Amino acid sequence: MATTVKNSSSGRSDEALRRIHQNWMRRYDRKYADEEEEEKRFKIFKAKFEEIEKYNTEEETCLIYLSPYSDLTDEEFFALLSNLQGGLQEEMLDDITLRDLMRPKPVIVCLPSHLCVFHSTSGGSSRPRHSDPAREHKRGNMATTVKNSSSQLSDETLRLIHQNWMRRYDFEYEDEEEEEKRFKIFKATFEEIEKYNTEEEAPLLILSRYSDLTDAEFFALRSTIQGELPKDMRDDVTLRRHRRSGKLPEDMQDDVSLRPHRQEDCDACVLHKRGRKS
Repeated sequence: MATTVKNSSSGRSDEALRRIHQNWMRRYDRKYADEEEEEKRFKIFKAKFEEIEKYNTEEETCLIYLSPYSDLTDEEFFALLSNLQGGLQEEMLDDITLRDLMRPKPVIVCLPSHLCVFHSTSGGSSRPRHSDPAREHKRGNMATTVKNSSSQLSDETLRLIHQNWMRRYDFEYEDEEEEEKRFKIFKATFEEIEKYNTEEEAPLLILSRYSDLTDAEFFALRSTIQGELPKDMRDDVTLRRHRRSGKLPEDMQDDVSLRPHRQEDCDACVLHKRGRKS
């Protein structure tokens, strides 16, 4: 891997962005043919990362995340789409490449006929909703108290990210007091994830629909679920922390669904690998 360090428009050093890219590669078990290919993919990934960060911190919109396709050019992404059989996968719909096409305006996305998607003109975002009956909230007006943060981001920016996260999952809170309480938990979760992703060599973590819950609330919610846990619950930072510390609740210690991510288990990873042309 090349080691040249340049400034980033995101305010992060290339060194930090390379660590994030490496951890993203670990998350999706991504490997490249050689250093030249890795450098090429890092530059694409860096541009996608900065575009995503700009959306999430400067616009009132649904929060978006990195995806398994964040090291592909737009042309490669749409070429991959053209080879799909059946409907779009959620992680593809969620990719930054489709963001402008998913805005609330009448548009026909020109994909192969079996993939053609119509977006309505109705108000609000036409991004896919990630509903979860166990996690319904009601939202009040945004509280305005500003405190210092251990993140590079100001509280004002973190509040916008929180609001965009709420839009992503269509969450609402009862009142300002509840929203302020949840924001503080969300902020701590955000900072813990950022620390993991920029300081450790570990699979990348992202926010989940559970990022405003305390550990006690998270495990109480988990106890109501029968069978295998939802993917985003398995990926939540709460489980990562407890798994690493060996402090998972006793009834979860032998849960095979909590194994680390494996590429052969991931449809998106398999599709990405098959469609990739170096």
